[in-house]
Amino acid sequence: MKKILQFFLILLANLQIVKAQSETDELSKYLLDQQAVETKLSELETKFPFAAKKSILLTLGRQEYYNKQLEGEYKESYASHYYFIDLNKDGILDIVYNSADGADAPIVMIWIGTGNNYQRVIRQPGLLRFWNLEKGNFLIYEWAWMEEVEAKLHLYRLNGKTMGKSETVLLHSATLLNFPLEEISDFTVLNDNYNLRYSPNVLNEPCEEYPDGTNYCGNQYLTLKKGTTGTAIAKSTDETGRVWWLAKIPITSNKSRVGWLSSRFVEKK
Repeated sequence: MKKILQFFLILLANLQIVKAQSETDELSKYLLDQQAVETKLSELETKFPFAAKKSILLTLGRQEYYNKQLEGEYKESYASHYYFIDLNKDGILDIVYNSADGADAPIVMIWIGTGNNYQRVIRQPGLLRFWNLEKGNFLIYEWAWMEEVEAKLHLYRLNGKTMGKSETVLLHSATLLNFPLEEISDFTVLNDNYNLRYSPNVLNEPCEEYPDGTNYCGNQYLTLKKGTTGTAIAKSTDETGRVWWLAKIPITSNKSRVGWLSSRFVEKK
């Protein structure tokens, strides 16, 4: 039976559909934009007056710089990015932080309540884009940093009072993901130097050398070796009639890469 997997990824403030497999299969349906995430977190959280919230946040052991944010002109706005939610359904409130952290880049932090204090179980650059409290799944989107072209989707699992990363999916930061999705086929690449691209069309110019020394041409993302295996998880046809697959290619047991691949010189399994 085919599994239809959908996420909504924010690109230019619009939700777009993206599919993934493996561990990410269990993420349910939606990858939300930042405004939707904040709205849903706010709906879930237990509300406290600012003074009560501040007194709890000061016990988290954060550096003095961050504690001072609770004293300044925008203290209530800063505190609003800490959400008090019972994540593991043990009757004790936990804390989720999901925002830029002072002068730092956006970051997700989660503290699990023990009844006596709070234990931080995650500090991951990026922003929360999806969660499923019933299954303990949390998906964080990390943008490509300065000299990088790859963005990352990090899947974390919460089990009781412990949390660990179970999968990371790498993708070019410009990867187009707004296509109807269905599980298609496992495949093997038949040619050497086969291009993985970030959009379902052939674009080989212009060429640009990135700070890491890599020369990227058009929409080329990576070149694949003959014998590379993966799974096609979406399909699109360009104006020439060429069929493209959104391919998920395993790197390790808990890391994979996603991009667009022409289906001409691949063999279905």
